[in-house]
Amino acid sequence: MIPADARCAVHARSRALDVCSRCGAFVCAECVGSRFGTVLCAGCLQRASDPGEEVLPGIVILALAGAFVGFAFPPLAWTSYLLSRIALRRGAGDRTRRYASIAREVSAVSSLASVPLVLIALLLLR
Repeated sequence: MIPADARCAVHARSRALDVCSRCGAFVCAECVGSRFGTVLCAGCLQRASDPGEEVLPGIVILALAGAFVGFAFPPLAWTSYLLSRIALRRGAGDRTRRYASIAREVSAVSSLASVPLVLIALLLLR
């Protein structure tokens, strides 16, 4: 519920119509926007629309998941390494770059660690 005397965080003369679901700022009719059914202020809407930040839910999450599962299935670790390299080359935001570099390192380690495990498994299956 918005207080009756609430004013927009950007336009102090305008009455607030809603609250930004991301940062909690009051927004007027001029500032309000929505994305995926949530109300956002102009600043949060712009950040949500930044293509660099949209990379995180797609490529980087797949790369992180593949990196950790790659200990059991080496081809997935190799794929995750390539996905993390793609995410890093896109020049995305700081958060995306940080997680992509973590995925790259973990997938490299899981690729190397899985080789002896595969050899041991092959020897035990003989």
